[in-house]
Amino acid sequence: MTILVLTALQTSAQKEYNFTAKVGVGLASVVGGDADTKVFIAAKGGLSYDLRLFENFYLIPEIAFDLKGFNPKYVNNFTRDKAVLMAYLQGTPFLAYKFRLNEGKNIVLKAGPYFAYGVVGSSVNVTDFWSSYEADIFDGIRRFDMGIHAGLAYERNHFSFGFEYSRGLRPFREGFSAYNQAFGLVLGYKF
Repeated sequence: MTILVLTALQTSAQKEYNFTAKVGVGLASVVGGDADTKVFIAAKGGLSYDLRLFENFYLIPEIAFDLKGFNPKYVNNFTRDKAVLMAYLQGTPFLAYKFRLNEGKNIVLKAGPYFAYGVVGSSVNVTDFWSSYEADIFDGIRRFDMGIHAGLAYERNHFSFGFEYSRGLRPFREGFSAYNQAFGLVLGYKF
């Protein structure tokens, strides 16, 4: 009975917090030859799970709801006098390395590809050769986006604080040089 209790106490003392609820705020824009935009206040919220592969290496799958967008100057044939919002459901399988500082404190360096699906977007004025009309931003661009996502964070027991950057690698549509870009601060609570 004593051995069982001591084993349970030791196991709970070594328990790592694997799930992390995250919220973040930052700036987003559209970059590329066909985009002339200003930054937009962006936000995210999501959940991740730390899966130790070996030693200090981790696989950290994350699912998040990301609000991206831009303040337009000019983006090819899309025009609008106020910010364009694009909301994505985004998944990222991060590969991470945790530099252990001491008990419960880590510096985390992570990177991986992201895959995103556009859920909802602002309405924009679309102007083509013959007409001009209002449409959802995703009626004129691809809903599916993919790119790279990287981050640097400091973990202390239940809490994490860090910086993340993402850059789209898939243009909004064929022959159109414009890509999502976002960066910001992210707070997390590990449980």
